[in-house]
Amino acid sequence: MNDLIDGLDKFNHVINDVYYPMSCSRLPGHTSSNFFGELSYRSFNKTVFSQISSGPILVKRSKQDISRVTDAYYLIKFQMEGQGIVRQYNCEARLGVGDFVICSSIIPYELKFPINTNK
Repeated sequence: MNDLIDGLDKFNHVINDVYYPMSCSRLPGHTSSNFFGELSYRSFNKTVFSQISSGPILVKRSKQDISRVTDAYYLIKFQMEGQGIVRQYNCEARLGVGDFVICSSIIPYELKFPINTNK
């Protein structure tokens, strides 16, 4: 499946359908009304392989999101281009090209992508 997504509200909806509840928002200081995202994915049983491109974004998985779907999954995030910041367990990881991180879906986390990100 490959979706070009125009607008942050639609991007949120698609991300929540493909993965699990979380919220995507603009980063503070990035007020452009235009937002784009692209999602390519394949599902195999309970495993989803995906590639995401988007404008600057903040992704949060909160306790409230976790309470809506409590099944335990892992997000393995590979940084293919650009930079990312991941926070979970009171730890922060700064990702550059080639780095990866594993996040648990049953613990709140935050993903921050300050510039246009690809893959």
